[in-house]
Amino acid sequence: METNYNTDDTLTAGDTPTTNGSGDAREVALPAMNITASFQQLGIFVIDGSGSMTEKISAMMTKAQAANKATRELLTRFKASRKQDFFSFAVVTFDGKASTRLGATPASQVDDNASYDPLQGHGGGTFIGGGLEEAGKIAQQFLASARPDIPTSVVIIVLSDGACGNPVQTKAIAEQLKRNEKITLCAAYLCAKGQSGSGVLETLEEIASDPVVGCKTVYDAETLRAFFVSSVSAGR
Repeated sequence: METNYNTDDTLTAGDTPTTNGSGDAREVALPAMNITASFQQLGIFVIDGSGSMTEKISAMMTKAQAANKATRELLTRFKASRKQDFFSFAVVTFDGKASTRLGATPASQVDDNASYDPLQGHGGGTFIGGGLEEAGKIAQQFLASARPDIPTSVVIIVLSDGACGNPVQTKAIAEQLKRNEKITLCAAYLCAKGQSGSGVLETLEEIASDPVVGCKTVYDAETLRAFFVSSVSAGR
């Protein structure tokens, strides 16, 4: 994930060199210069906060806790990366309605110690389309404010553990978002091992821009975090 920048730490024209006592100029290490981002990407996590997210995914963790853990760990990873200036993140949670938990924020400024528990303020049914609509508003604002000389893109990553209450409307909203070539949709189905994904996975595959690479079944916080990372990394 990290890039090694080629920064020149030696003196540049106009700097005043120090001497080594014999009058000879010597090189002085200067602070690394800020690197201008060569692209800008926003990753928006759209996380299911329906009542079924209280179910255990392991002996120690519920589905909501796994989603919270994966989100926090991803934010920490990018916040610590040398590519932090290239990325921004947002978090939307939903049940029958959607809420923005984190507006579009540069990776360097996100609070990776905050709670992104999707059940906060939720716990009802499942309408993925509501989460997508909210993410779409954030995406459009981000793209509209982007510098025209820098390639800019948005990756919207949906996480759900259950069947959508209105799959027809949800798919229509997803199709509208995918008409924008700068927006990529990915989707993850979170379930316990051995749990059936009948009907759920099919909807998520239709939501995703690429139903093979962009849609995956995940079983715990670690596999979910890995999918989050790969989706954001592949989206630009």
